[in-house]
Amino acid sequence: MLDTFVTFRVLSGSEAEFEAIYRRLPAPMCEMPGCVDVSVHRSMAEPLECLVHGRWETSKARERAHQTSSEFRGLFAQLPLEAHSLTRASFFEPVTASPPAARSASVVSSCRKGGRSMNPNKALWEKGDFTRIAHTMRESGEALVNSLGIRKGLKVLDVGCGDGTTALPEARLGADVLGVDIAKTLVEAGNKRAKDEGLRNCTFQEGDASNLHELPDHTFDLVVSIFGAMFAPKPFDVAKELVRVTKAGGRIVMGNWIPNDPTLVAQILRISSSYSPPPPEGFVSPMTWGVESNVVERFGNAGIPKENVSFARDTYTFNFPGSPSEFVAAFRRYYGPTMNAFEAAEKNGRGDDLLKDLEGLFQSQNTRKNGNDTSIPATFLRVTVAC
Repeated sequence: MLDTFVTFRVLSGSEAEFEAIYRRLPAPMCEMPGCVDVSVHRSMAEPLECLVHGRWETSKARERAHQTSSEFRGLFAQLPLEAHSLTRASFFEPVTASPPAARSASVVSSCRKGGRSMNPNKALWEKGDFTRIAHTMRESGEALVNSLGIRKGLKVLDVGCGDGTTALPEARLGADVLGVDIAKTLVEAGNKRAKDEGLRNCTFQEGDASNLHELPDHTFDLVVSIFGAMFAPKPFDVAKELVRVTKAGGRIVMGNWIPNDPTLVAQILRISSSYSPPPPEGFVSPMTWGVESNVVERFGNAGIPKENVSFARDTYTFNFPGSPSEFVAAFRRYYGPTMNAFEAAEKNGRGDDLLKDLEGLFQSQNTRKNGNDTSIPATFLRVTVAC
């Protein structure tokens, strides 16, 4: 026998509504030997959290894993849910047998950080120190902002802003800027940069691009998201939220990496994914934001006609004060997706292979051949939406 569990975070709905659905658990749960129990955890300040436990016969657990995972998703689709706090793989990992109360405590501990459920996207961007990578993007960020026609007093929202690579240049041009990012560490870094520069017209706060509920409708003249909102889950919700907070007659400008593009970032993500486990069921790749038809569909669903969405290919250049190999080392040490790829590769004894592939990529694309520093251009899709 082995214990298995799954955690859901319910963003709305009452405990009574959850219990009504729980009574309709799919057949695999009813077939489990032993007990099935549910633990409901709520504090007044947090959404409802549900821990579902069961006991499986070891011989049957693996063969039923995929089917049951799908049935769970179908069942709980009746409530609006965040992504699972645990990956599909860890859902079916055996754990030490213990009484239900002890199991609940251990699961809550593993799925919560600072007293709250861990958001996988938040955890990804708080991993490492993205400011070290963002530093290499400053010049291109400023150049892009200079092309946006920003004037004094313009109200700008910068979504997925990081530590301010585009938000601070927007504020220097006189705009009133609010930067929103899911990573607390980057919000803190952005506020420090703004304070150090004396930019009182630029502030940063935590937020999720797929749910900007704290921001009122039709507030901003310009909404900017350069390689930020594309990484948020629920892309149709992202488009809807970006449109909602933009004033009539305003603009949305996105910068999105392009799938299968031969330049740097698309190739980093392609190589990294080849060393990583498959994503969970229902995962939508952020690279789909680099496909024009997807962008048109998503903003169309938010009420924007096709003719109001335009595209251009643009270039972002990464400038690093060191060799290509040293730049790879920075990605390995500080960039969440690359960190995860190395962790997965090393578990399979392939860490050296991944390192070799990335170093070959960076060296081949470096435009400076003096060996002392690195400059690599990367192509992206620039999206402009007229609201």
